[in-house]
Amino acid sequence: MRRYAAKATSALLGLLMPMISKAQGGIDTLDTSQWGFDVTAEDIVNNVANTLQSTVIAVATVSFIVGATMYIFGGQKEDAKSSGRKYMMAAVIGVGIVMAAKQILNLVMRLIYG
Repeated sequence: MRRYAAKATSALLGLLMPMISKAQGGIDTLDTSQWGFDVTAEDIVNNVANTLQSTVIAVATVSFIVGATMYIFGGQKEDAKSSGRKYMMAAVIGVGIVMAAKQILNLVMRLIYG
């Protein structure tokens, strides 16, 4: 059984070796010249980060509105008001975390790419 595992591992590494050596070269630009534009790794990271940031801000806005509605229309129910307050605080904290993460990402990208 060990002999079979060793042969399978050797064969797998032999097949993956070209990809491993290519990956160590890094990706400064992707070969997108056939489409008429160049995309850098920095562009990809920024696009993904901006998309995630927009999505989280949209969800946090909806969460804040739901929390505010629960707080306003909670009336005498303390549990509804408390729940609404928690929703609003979670939304504000979430937006703060996302904004801080985006600034940290920008700092790291500036340090890497200049």
